[in-house]
Amino acid sequence: MVVLLLFKQIVESAKVKMRKPESRIYQYTLEKLEVLPQETVFLDDRGENLKAAKQLGFRTIKVNLYFYCNYALSWFKVAFLL
Repeated sequence: MVVLLLFKQIVESAKVKMRKPESRIYQYTLEKLEVLPQETVFLDDRGENLKAAKQLGFRTIKVNLYFYCNYALSWFKVAFLL
Protein backbone atom coordinates (compact mmCIF):
# COMPACT_ATOMS: atom_id res chain seq x y z
CA MET A 1 0.00 0.00 0.00
CA VAL A 2 1.80 3.06 -1.30
CA VAL A 3 -0.25 5.45 0.83
CA LEU A 4 1.34 4.00 3.98
CA LEU A 5 4.73 5.35 2.88
CA LEU A 6 3.44 8.87 3.61
CA PHE A 7 3.45 8.27 7.37
CA LYS A 8 6.24 8.27 9.93
CA GLN A 9 4.11 6.25 12.34
CA ILE A 10 1.09 4.02 11.86
CA VAL A 11 -1.15 2.74 14.64
CA GLU A 12 -2.57 -0.68 13.81
CA SER A 13 -5.49 -1.61 16.04
CA ALA A 14 -4.60 -5.31 16.04
CA LYS A 15 -1.05 -4.61 17.19
CA VAL A 16 -2.09 -2.31 20.05
CA LYS A 17 -5.00 -4.60 20.97
CA MET A 18 -7.61 -1.83 20.70
CA ARG A 19 -10.51 -1.45 18.34
CA LYS A 20 -12.13 1.40 16.54
CA PRO A 21 -14.51 3.05 17.39
CA GLU A 22 -13.44 2.70 21.05
CA SER A 23 -12.20 6.10 22.20
CA ARG A 24 -9.08 4.69 23.84
CA ILE A 25 -7.41 3.91 20.48
CA TYR A 26 -7.83 7.52 19.41
CA GLN A 27 -6.47 8.76 22.76
CA TYR A 28 -3.56 6.32 22.50
CA THR A 29 -2.70 7.65 19.05
CA LEU A 30 -2.78 11.26 20.20
CA GLU A 31 -0.51 10.49 23.14
CA LYS A 32 1.91 8.41 21.06
CA LEU A 33 2.24 11.11 18.41
CA GLU A 34 2.11 13.99 20.92
CA VAL A 35 -0.52 15.88 18.92
CA LEU A 36 -3.91 17.42 19.61
CA PRO A 37 -7.05 16.11 17.90
CA GLN A 38 -7.50 19.33 15.95
CA GLU A 39 -3.98 18.85 14.52
CA THR A 40 -4.95 15.56 12.89
CA VAL A 41 -7.33 14.14 10.38
CA PHE A 42 -8.80 10.66 10.60
CA LEU A 43 -9.59 8.81 7.37
CA ASP A 44 -11.89 5.81 7.35
CA ASP A 45 -14.63 4.24 5.30
CA ARG A 46 -16.89 3.43 8.27
CA GLY A 47 -19.27 6.02 9.64
CA GLU A 48 -19.14 4.80 13.25
CA ASN A 49 -15.34 5.15 13.30
CA LEU A 50 -15.52 8.65 11.82
CA LYS A 51 -18.20 9.69 14.32
CA ALA A 52 -16.10 8.55 17.29
CA ALA A 53 -13.04 10.43 16.02
CA LYS A 54 -15.07 13.58 15.30
CA GLN A 55 -16.54 13.53 18.82
CA LEU A 56 -12.97 13.65 20.18
CA GLY A 57 -12.09 16.66 18.02
CA PHE A 58 -10.40 15.00 15.04
CA ARG A 59 -11.04 16.32 11.57
CA THR A 60 -12.44 13.43 9.55
CA ILE A 61 -12.66 12.37 5.92
CA LYS A 62 -14.72 9.46 4.65
CA VAL A 63 -12.73 7.57 2.03
CA ASN A 64 -13.31 4.48 -0.02
CA LEU A 65 -10.39 4.49 -2.45
CA TYR A 66 -6.64 4.69 -1.81
CA PHE A 67 -6.03 7.24 -4.57
CA TYR A 68 -8.48 9.56 -2.81
CA CYS A 69 -6.49 9.10 0.41
CA ASN A 70 -3.38 10.40 -1.33
CA TYR A 71 -5.23 13.53 -2.43
CA ALA A 72 -6.88 14.10 0.94
CA LEU A 73 -3.61 13.63 2.82
CA SER A 74 -1.90 16.34 0.82
CA TRP A 75 -4.03 18.86 2.78
CA PHE A 76 -3.37 17.66 6.35
CA LYS A 77 -0.87 16.42 8.88
CA VAL A 78 -2.37 13.14 10.03
CA ALA A 79 -2.19 10.13 12.26
CA PHE A 80 -3.09 7.04 10.30
CA LEU A 81 -5.10 4.34 12.11
CA LEU A 82 -5.56 0.92 10.57
